[in-house]
Amino acid sequence: MVAAEVRIVLDFHDAVNAGEPERLRPLLHDDVEVGGTYGGVRGIAMVEQWFGHAALVLVPRRVFRRGEFVVAEQDVRRRDTGDEPSEPAEPQVVASVFRVIDGRIEMIHRYRDLGEALGTVDVTEDDEVTPVSSTDTT
Repeated sequence: MVAAEVRIVLDFHDAVNAGEPERLRPLLHDDVEVGGTYGGVRGIAMVEQWFGHAALVLVPRRVFRRGEFVVAEQDVRRRDTGDEPSEPAEPQVVASVFRVIDGRIEMIHRYRDLGEALGTVDVTEDDEVTPVSSTDTT
């Protein structure tokens, strides 16, 4: 059985991959914090806007969970929106740390790799959960 925190994180991936930022709202705390290499934002509206414009596809490769923290190693690439002709980009492997409180995502931080992400929270490779799936809707 998949822990509720992991299911919420997988649902987040599905909403982002579908390009439907409105599906993120019930998954996120009102003052959700998102951080990464390009800075950070707070609040649901900012997150919906950022993910809507980023046109990303996030495919979980491995998922780890301990308590309220879920770490996902992901393939990330831009989704073809049809706006501009472009060559398909090769996926980049990154990792994100999610903090799930009271059934909603309170924090999302993206890191360059799994080791860096695991090193920021009390989660180890021993906390890997059963193989996961998230729909890749390109």
